[in-house]
Amino acid sequence: MTTHFYTASSLDGFIATEDHSLDWLFAQEIDEDGPMAYREFIASIGALAMGAHTFEWVMDNDEGRWGYEQPAWVFTTRELDVPEGADVRLTRADVRDVHAQMVEAAGGGTCGSSVGEIWRVSSPTRACSTKYGFSTRR
Repeated sequence: MTTHFYTASSLDGFIATEDHSLDWLFAQEIDEDGPMAYREFIASIGALAMGAHTFEWVMDNDEGRWGYEQPAWVFTTRELDVPEGADVRLTRADVRDVHAQMVEAAGGGTCGSSVGEIWRVSSPTRACSTKYGFSTRR
C-alpha cells in the first residue's frame, strides 16, 4: 500500500491567493501526458482525502459536479452539501483512523493525500497568499 500527497504550489509555497483563487495554476502550461500528469495519477488512486476548503473549491469551480469515482473523506468541522450519489464522507476523526478506513476502501491499494510519497508540482508564479499555504519559511 502506498499513500501519496499530491499538491501544487506557487514558487513562494502557497496553494491559493488570498481571495481563494487558483487562476495562477490554470494559467500554466500543463503537459497532460507528462510524468506528473494529474489524469494518470488520479486514475491510480483508490481513495481521497481533502480539507473543506478544497472540497468547496472543487464544487464551486466544477459547477457543483463531483468528478471523482473514488471514495473521498473531507476533513471539516462544518456541515457541507454533498452531491447526491457522491461517495463523500465528512469527518472530524483522527487522521490515523481515517487513513485506515481509506486503505480498506482502496482495497489495500493506493490512497491520496496522506504522506508516504509526496508529489509537489511547483510553478514559477508567486501566489502571495498568507492563507492556505505550506511555506518552508520560518
